[in-house]
Amino acid sequence: MDAVPALIHISISLKIQPNDGAVFFKVDGSRFGQTRTIKLLTGSKYKMEVVMKPGSVEATNMNIGGVVFPLEQQSRDDDSVVYHGQYVTEGVPHTKSGDRQPVQVSIEVRGQCPRVCVPERTVS
Repeated sequence: MDAVPALIHISISLKIQPNDGAVFFKVDGSRFGQTRTIKLLTGSKYKMEVVMKPGSVEATNMNIGGVVFPLEQQSRDDDSVVYHGQYVTEGVPHTKSGDRQPVQVSIEVRGQCPRVCVPERTVS
């Protein structure tokens, strides 16, 4: 089994389906511990695009708030690999107005981690 690179850069984009519509965020200041909130609709489908660098990384599944779905490879070269998946929010509880719910996101990759794999997080 190949080793997972010590550093993986991950970019994630999402578009609401069926028309590849935009997903919006709002600026909250520091009221909720984060300055921005992504606005997702319950009972909706989102097309996820995941770009990972380097291209030797092999992802299998993505987990958003306990909803697990497969990632399908779209393209690969030495520099990067692109995956698509579909995140369905059917059954995800609605958040009350004025409240925010943190959501954990994880991506399963094939391979062995060298010593310790530590996620790098950048919020923009």
